[in-house]
Amino acid sequence: DQVEAMTMGHRIAVLNGGCLQQLGTPMELYQKPANLFVAQFIGSPPMNLLKVEVVSAEQVLLGGRRITLEPAAAGLLHNHLGKQLTAGLRPEKLRLAPATNRNLPAEVEQIEALGNEVLVAAVLQESGEKVQFRALPAAALQLGQVIHLEVDASGWSLFDADGLALGQVL
Repeated sequence: DQVEAMTMGHRIAVLNGGCLQQLGTPMELYQKPANLFVAQFIGSPPMNLLKVEVVSAEQVLLGGRRITLEPAAAGLLHNHLGKQLTAGLRPEKLRLAPATNRNLPAEVEQIEALGNEVLVAAVLQESGEKVQFRALPAAALQLGQVIHLEVDASGWSLFDADGLALGQVL
């Protein structure tokens, strides 16, 4: 049980088909998944996995928008210029924001009201990829509504074509 392991475990081993994927503390697995399997397995809702193109040592193209990552990403992106990677973004890395040329337009697809927060599933308009994020109930979102999402430039997980983590951007 993932929730029990995250709340009670000191160290967690994630297995897939009998093969060890990663061993570490709950927060190590949450913040720095070793591969795409661990990224999707740990966390509720799971990590958003989005295709990005590396356009410079500091920037990726996500949903038609250039996103400048934290300086720690330079070492990770430098050898991948022009290539596609998978960016792993936890739901807390996406926030409702005003419509600007930096923020990602998305259409609200599902709303799950939980009282103190709302879990929202939306589809990025440019790429068609689905994302999940948390919002406050005061946002009063509606199905089909076009919203804009600000992307936090820190804490990304980046994965190569084989699904292995390049490293964690802090």
